[in-house]
Amino acid sequence: VAGLREKAKPFDLVLESQAGAPLEVHGRKGAAHVVVRFVSLSETQRSEARLKIENQRLAADYDTMLGLLNALSMPAWLRMANGRLKWVNRAYAKAVEA
Repeated sequence: VAGLREKAKPFDLVLESQAGAPLEVHGRKGAAHVVVRFVSLSETQRSEARLKIENQRLAADYDTMLGLLNALSMPAWLRMANGRLKWVNRAYAKAVEA
Protein backbone atom coordinates (compact mmCIF):
# COMPACT_ATOMS: atom_id res chain seq x y z
CA VAL A 1 0.00 0.00 0.00
CA ALA A 2 2.94 2.34 0.69
CA GLY A 3 4.14 1.91 -2.91
CA LEU A 4 0.65 2.76 -4.09
CA ARG A 5 0.48 5.91 -1.97
CA GLU A 6 4.01 7.17 -2.57
CA LYS A 7 4.69 6.07 -6.15
CA ALA A 8 1.17 5.48 -7.54
CA LYS A 9 2.23 1.89 -8.26
CA PRO A 10 -0.92 -0.24 -8.73
CA PHE A 11 -1.03 -3.85 -7.59
CA ASP A 12 -3.08 -7.04 -7.96
CA LEU A 13 -2.47 -9.76 -5.38
CA VAL A 14 -3.95 -12.99 -4.14
CA LEU A 15 -3.66 -13.23 -0.35
CA GLU A 16 -4.93 -15.49 2.38
CA SER A 17 -7.12 -14.11 5.14
CA GLN A 18 -6.39 -15.05 8.75
CA ALA A 19 -9.06 -17.74 8.36
CA GLY A 20 -7.19 -19.15 5.34
CA ALA A 21 -9.65 -17.98 2.67
CA PRO A 22 -8.00 -16.61 -0.47
CA LEU A 23 -8.88 -13.04 -1.49
CA GLU A 24 -8.01 -10.94 -4.51
CA VAL A 25 -6.68 -7.53 -3.53
CA HIS A 26 -6.49 -4.69 -6.07
CA GLY A 27 -4.87 -1.33 -5.36
CA ARG A 28 -5.23 1.77 -7.54
CA LYS A 29 -4.54 5.47 -7.11
CA GLY A 30 -6.88 8.08 -8.50
CA ALA A 31 -6.39 11.83 -8.66
CA ALA A 32 -7.31 12.37 -5.02
CA HIS A 33 -7.67 8.94 -3.41
CA VAL A 34 -6.02 5.58 -2.96
CA VAL A 35 -8.42 2.65 -3.37
CA VAL A 36 -7.71 -0.87 -2.13
CA ARG A 37 -10.41 -3.40 -3.01
CA PHE A 38 -10.77 -6.86 -1.44
CA VAL A 39 -12.70 -9.34 -3.57
CA SER A 40 -14.19 -12.59 -2.29
CA LEU A 41 -13.73 -15.38 -4.80
CA SER A 42 -16.07 -18.01 -6.24
CA GLU A 43 -15.25 -21.65 -5.50
CA THR A 44 -13.43 -22.06 -8.83
CA GLN A 45 -11.51 -18.84 -8.28
CA ARG A 46 -10.69 -19.93 -4.70
CA SER A 47 -9.25 -23.20 -5.99
CA GLU A 48 -7.20 -21.32 -8.58
CA ALA A 49 -6.03 -18.81 -5.97
CA ARG A 50 -4.98 -21.59 -3.58
CA LEU A 51 -2.94 -23.15 -6.38
CA LYS A 52 -1.33 -19.79 -7.12
CA ILE A 53 -0.44 -19.28 -3.44
CA GLU A 54 0.99 -22.81 -3.20
CA ASN A 55 2.99 -22.24 -6.39
CA GLN A 56 4.45 -19.05 -4.91
CA ARG A 57 5.43 -20.94 -1.75
CA LEU A 58 7.02 -23.77 -3.73
CA ALA A 59 8.96 -21.30 -5.90
CA ALA A 60 10.29 -19.57 -2.77
CA ASP A 61 11.29 -22.95 -1.27
CA TYR A 62 13.01 -23.92 -4.53
CA ASP A 63 14.97 -20.65 -4.60
CA THR A 64 16.00 -21.20 -0.97
CA MET A 65 17.13 -24.74 -1.76
CA LEU A 66 19.23 -23.57 -4.71
CA GLY A 67 20.78 -20.86 -2.53
CA LEU A 68 21.75 -23.44 0.09
CA LEU A 69 23.14 -25.84 -2.53
CA ASN A 70 25.12 -23.01 -4.10
CA ALA A 71 26.72 -22.23 -0.73
CA LEU A 72 28.10 -25.78 -0.40
CA SER A 73 31.79 -26.37 -0.96
CA MET A 74 31.02 -29.72 -2.58
CA PRO A 75 29.66 -30.02 -6.13
CA ALA A 76 25.89 -30.23 -6.54
CA TRP A 77 23.77 -30.33 -9.68
CA LEU A 78 20.27 -30.91 -10.99
CA ARG A 79 19.43 -32.79 -14.16
CA MET A 80 16.39 -32.60 -16.43
CA ALA A 81 14.33 -35.70 -17.29
CA ASN A 82 16.41 -36.17 -20.45
CA GLY A 83 19.64 -36.28 -18.40
CA ARG A 84 20.98 -32.86 -19.40
CA LEU A 85 22.24 -30.55 -16.69
CA LYS A 86 19.64 -28.06 -15.53
CA TRP A 87 21.62 -26.29 -12.80
CA VAL A 88 25.05 -26.52 -11.14
CA ASN A 89 26.45 -24.82 -8.08
CA ARG A 90 29.68 -22.80 -7.94
CA ALA A 91 31.68 -25.76 -6.58
CA TYR A 92 30.60 -27.90 -9.55
CA ALA A 93 31.49 -25.15 -12.02
CA LYS A 94 34.88 -24.73 -10.35
CA ALA A 95 35.54 -28.49 -10.36
CA VAL A 96 34.94 -28.77 -14.10
CA GLU A 97 36.56 -25.38 -14.76
CA ALA A 98 33.44 -24.01 -16.44
